[in-house]
Amino acid sequence: VRAVVTGESPVPWPFHEIPGYHFVFDTLRTLFAIGANWLFFEPGSRLGFHLFNLIQASGCLWLFYRLVLELKQPRATAVLAVVALAAFPKFLAHSQNNPKDSIGLFCSVLCALLVVRAARRPMRHSVAAGLGLGLALANHITSVFVVPIAALWLLDEAEGPWRRRFLRLLVTGSVAAL
Repeated sequence: VRAVVTGESPVPWPFHEIPGYHFVFDTLRTLFAIGANWLFFEPGSRLGFHLFNLIQASGCLWLFYRLVLELKQPRATAVLAVVALAAFPKFLAHSQNNPKDSIGLFCSVLCALLVVRAARRPMRHSVAAGLGLGLALANHITSVFVVPIAALWLLDEAEGPWRRRFLRLLVTGSVAAL
């Protein structure tokens, strides 16, 4: 932090890039870092990667907040849930030092939010849930645990007759597979 504020060269840290681990997010992270370094820092700086990780971690918190509200919980519960996640030591550590796991968290929470919305809204939201599930599966191996949870949620919590619930599940699964 001192190096950024004073303009000094930061201490060398070779692990700021994770090339090829998560194709979609690695591509986004690299493009963002190049742009951020060009606009705010110096070319080749690791600060662009740290900024991306900070924005992604903040995005996780915002998505988690939206998920708790979507589950019809009071706003105070959503705030408490986000504060608990933000204060969790592993969340803080992994957001900068091990960003591959915060990618998994981001994708899983995004998928959960989209699935919860798909269960209670028009059928077109099932397409968005499928896109979220596909993104999660394409980026982190632990997202396979989201699949049975999403399937059970869509079958149990979706509104309408069972045929419509299975159709939601079929649309979500088909889009995710693509």
